[in-house]
Amino acid sequence: MSRRSAMKKPNDKAKRLAVLRRRLKRKTKRKVIRPTRKAERAYIAGLRDIVTDLAKLVNRSLMPWLHQRYTPWEAPQADHPLSFTDDFTTRLNQLRESYAWYGQDAPLLLPDTSTTGAPPAPPAPPAHTARSSAGSDAPFGQQIRRLAEAKINVAAAEGTEAVRQQVNAAVGVDLGAVMRQEQLTDYVAAAVQENVSLIRTIPDRFFGDIERKVLDGYRSGRSLKRLAQDIQGVYSQSDFNAQRIARDQISKITSDVMIRRMKDAGVERFRWSTSADERVTGNPAGRYPNAKVKCWAIAHRDIGYGPGVYLLSEGAEVNGEKGVYPGRAHIADRCIAVALFPGIDYIPWDE
Repeated sequence: MSRRSAMKKPNDKAKRLAVLRRRLKRKTKRKVIRPTRKAERAYIAGLRDIVTDLAKLVNRSLMPWLHQRYTPWEAPQADHPLSFTDDFTTRLNQLRESYAWYGQDAPLLLPDTSTTGAPPAPPAPPAHTARSSAGSDAPFGQQIRRLAEAKINVAAAEGTEAVRQQVNAAVGVDLGAVMRQEQLTDYVAAAVQENVSLIRTIPDRFFGDIERKVLDGYRSGRSLKRLAQDIQGVYSQSDFNAQRIARDQISKITSDVMIRRMKDAGVERFRWSTSADERVTGNPAGRYPNAKVKCWAIAHRDIGYGPGVYLLSEGAEVNGEKGVYPGRAHIADRCIAVALFPGIDYIPWDE
């Protein structure tokens, strides 16, 4: 190589970098491709249906019983062999066991007592079963497993499709053929099992809240009208909790799948993208400026690669915790990862 050629090469490299920098500055930012959130909406609807079934069971079996049996502790009824507390506990445990076995069918199996006027007793599970054994073979176990499997598979497909579109929009390569759902079999199976356990907490928490409201009302002498209002509040709170579980789980599953797909595609950096609305935690002009986890700050932090840009192999550091990715920073995190590509979104350091 001649001396003249050796002197010219660094200048050519500098020119190429200058051209690339100008091109990156002129380039408009690509539209952020996000998952469709169809899985989230469907999962929310499915979990809210569970709360609705629980409310139906209480309204048809427990509330008529309370109207007949409930009196504040100052005026006990002497014509019942059991105390109110024992009688109520027995009835509530029957409701628990019935729903733990029959699930959505429990309200439909209530006996018709319109002629006798007696409060309908909840349908008992088969004699050979117990609440602890009402597992995957029970109708409720099958119901929630079908729900979890269907929605988690849709969420995994949404995460895969979002990454496929991001890669295709950036480099013009369609990776749909190599991103097969079978590659996520073990992950989906683990997610389904976790979500089945989470769904089971909905009726457990629901009946626990009902028990606390009724016993507290009985001890404090609260009127039946006020007690009914408290029970309605349990319905609303359970509905909110169900929605929260659905949003949180779908966000985490979608995030996990997107990160895995990006790593498979050879992506090295990602940009932390928020939903850019008033609900973003830490947004000074939003609803939660003082949130413990501030996604707005994470998306604007520059650790040396640009605002909100992190290495895919390391993730972000959030409140001292390392390896945090969008969708997992806090409960119901709506942030996502946007894949970045060398020469298109940034200049490689070693060029």
